Amino acid sequence: METNKNLSILDIIGIGLIRKKIFQNIPSFNDISNFSKTCKWINSIIQSESISRNVVLYKDYQFIGIKINEESTKNEDTFNIPSFDNIEFINVKKNYQELMNEKYFFGEIISSKIYIKFCLYNEIKKLEGNDYVLFINKIVEKINLSSESRKNAKCLSLWNDMVDHNINLYMISCLKHDNIQRIEVSNNFLNGDIEVYKKNNNNIFNGFPKFNEFVIDFSIPIFPIYKFDNILENNDVLEYIMKDLSKINNLVLILNHTTTDNILFNKYIFNIYKIAKKYGINIKYTFGYYQKSANAIISISKTSNYFIFKDNLTSISCSLENSTEFLEIIILSQHLYNLQNLQLTFNYFDIKKNLKKMIILNYKYLSFKHCKKLKNVTFIIDYIKSPELNNLEKEKIVERNLKYLSSLMGENVEILKLINFNNLTKNVIEELNKFMPNIKFLETMYVLYECPLSLNLFKNLKFLRCITKGQLQIPKTLKLFSIRQFEDKKNESNKYENGEVIKMYKESFTKCIKSENEEYIFFNNILHWDVYKNLVQNFNCN
Repeated sequence: METNKNLSILDIIGIGLIRKKIFQNIPSFNDISNFSKTCKWINSIIQSESISRNVVLYKDYQFIGIKINEESTKNEDTFNIPSFDNIEFINVKKNYQELMNEKYFFGEIISSKIYIKFCLYNEIKKLEGNDYVLFINKIVEKINLSSESRKNAKCLSLWNDMVDHNINLYMISCLKHDNIQRIEVSNNFLNGDIEVYKKNNNNIFNGFPKFNEFVIDFSIPIFPIYKFDNILENNDVLEYIMKDLSKINNLVLILNHTTTDNILFNKYIFNIYKIAKKYGINIKYTFGYYQKSANAIISISKTSNYFIFKDNLTSISCSLENSTEFLEIIILSQHLYNLQNLQLTFNYFDIKKNLKKMIILNYKYLSFKHCKKLKNVTFIIDYIKSPELNNLEKEKIVERNLKYLSSLMGENVEILKLINFNNLTKNVIEELNKFMPNIKFLETMYVLYECPLSLNLFKNLKFLRCITKGQLQIPKTLKLFSIRQFEDKKNESNKYENGEVIKMYKESFTKCIKSENEEYIFFNNILHWDVYKNLVQNFNCN
């Protein structure tokens, strides 16, 4: 029998057993996707092949400790102004590079949000002479930003407690990365001695050719409030930073405001705003975060500064204690034509019913429909703040609130997130789809569905992520489906039942990845893996 010596790769992978053996030895969907792009025939074969992989959803957070070594601490003078040789740098936590070196893992390794965060814990109070430069170079070496495993990162977050604030911007000017687009810093990066920066004689952000977003985070004020008064008297460093930022094409400065009504603190943020405007820098402004009450946001909104910021305000996130606070927030929103993100956390009070009792004549005319840029909406039930109500009463209040809030939204909303809803009924989903018919991404975390078929009501749904219990009917429009099942450890049959549900989902999709926390992610089109991976990276922050 003669053997055909001219077998093509198509002939080889056309043989079922050989094809399965080949795919078994390709570790990641990234590699499989690249293989499928070689020609349309190979793509056709891969599209119909059922393939599963494990995945590590990894958060690339690196913690670096900086301290004086134990022997040197015995010398008091060395402790005050140590030499570089007496300083010790420690990786407090396993970093991403170390994980990548674990060759035994066969599967996909995905870093969340294409995001790298560095936290520096520093005990060194002061350095002198050449030790200063050596110290910064060592930090840059430890950060290892240019490593192969981090080459696709888009966002760099830097937090530290440096006593010597001159180190902060000097350190950024020494870092380099070809793909970083966004840099996030804590507010202590804005302080220091202008003469030190001038000696450096470099543009701070030269090492980031694609950089176009600079985020200053005030959600955890690094400075004690009393220090803001001193900083307000010295704008030299702020001027220096803003002048450098103004050289970058299409740069956006994002001020992430904490919910505090301290006068000095708000003056400090307003000062940054004024200097940025002076240099023609585009500004976005985010307000609050969910742990804080809406009352703090309302207090700030009543200051004169708010009316300057309102045109730049793109995000509001807060917790509502009562209907009065909700009324204030929705009145506040009437001026926010650039609002893009809204997150409301509430407990078991009936919003609409209470507004009627307050005899608010025009409340029916208030809504978020005029916020034409509002794309992303999140509703969260704060179940911890639970009044003396039975479960049925709670469910009725939640249902009425969700229906009412839905009626206030515009058709421009494309991303909806629901968290901690015990009984999402078909009637509620009908209301959600009625007022927000263009929802493409739905995330329901710790949500139980009354009707498994109700998701079919979302006619434009493309991406669904759930933490739930029981089986859902998957809409035919869905491109990517992620699910993690509740597991009742007291119920021995629960694990088996969840396994059977996952088997049913696998019948609807050809591709599946499973994370270490039992989250399953399903899809079909391998050519779109880059898009799906980006979504996974962005929602892997919970």
